[in-house]
Amino acid sequence: MNFTVCRPLSLTAIFLGVAFAHHSALAQTKFATIGTGGITGVYYAAGGALCRVINRDRATNGIRCSVEATPGSLVNIDSLKRNSINFAIVQGDLHFQAVKGEGVFAKNGVQENLRSVLSLHPEALTILSGKDVGAKGIDDLKGRRFGLGMLGSGGRATTEKLLQLSNWKNTDFGAVTERTADEQGHALCENKIDGFAYVVGHPAPNVMRTIKDCGATLIAVDGPGVAALLKEFPYYVKADIAGGIYPNHGNAVPTVGMLASLVTTDSVPDAMVYAVVKSVFANIDELRGLHPALARLDPKKMVSDGLIAPIHPGALQFYKEKGWL
Repeated sequence: MNFTVCRPLSLTAIFLGVAFAHHSALAQTKFATIGTGGITGVYYAAGGALCRVINRDRATNGIRCSVEATPGSLVNIDSLKRNSINFAIVQGDLHFQAVKGEGVFAKNGVQENLRSVLSLHPEALTILSGKDVGAKGIDDLKGRRFGLGMLGSGGRATTEKLLQLSNWKNTDFGAVTERTADEQGHALCENKIDGFAYVVGHPAPNVMRTIKDCGATLIAVDGPGVAALLKEFPYYVKADIAGGIYPNHGNAVPTVGMLASLVTTDSVPDAMVYAVVKSVFANIDELRGLHPALARLDPKKMVSDGLIAPIHPGALQFYKEKGWL
């Protein structure tokens, strides 16, 4: 009789205990979203790689990381300001402008809440032209149909800056179009445009696909406009798209570049940022192997180069514990 009465009570207690534990686990899980770029771009792949190594340590860091595809750096910084994402990958020039309240951020002023976490891969201004265009450099694209990229993308902002310093106007093109990087590759192969530009780390899947599918050509980015860009903006450096990584491109292609960085805001808790950087650096070898653009990541450079906004206190704590800063 006593056994019959006690048994359902015990089952109930066990059920309640399991339910409570499950609820506690859910309550302790912290959700982190990384704003990236288009789904075929390196930002999206890099964000996915970061989430993979962060999620690997979920049992200890309590973080469930996810990636959000976006138009690019400008939208990412705005989304951080509105607290609709927790972290974002941003292009070096827009990172600088946001901190200084210059360029595209001049109207809204300094983004005072922006904080650096770590730097990632180098990326290059990349211009592709159609097989039959015969372009060797950007000047050969005058009068042609050209894809500048989406408004809100860092690549478009960089391209327009270079064109301005090269004394170009949009009207110097035969037509200017607005498409995502993925759409631009298709448009080039379908002869809807003659060339397009965007900023990306290499090798990039959509560059590879466009070159393979329709014989597109990478063109050199050099000349007086580049010299002026390097002189005026300290975050730009001379760069090459290495030879041999794309079909029919055995020689390096000169261009300009910068570093992509992972950033956040001062409203993201120190504990979350600390846990994120701890997981990233604990799994750095795996991270390097997840995408070719990440293959040369150097922890010492990741905590110093390209970090324009103040380093988030959670990240700074970890770097000081490691003796890196």
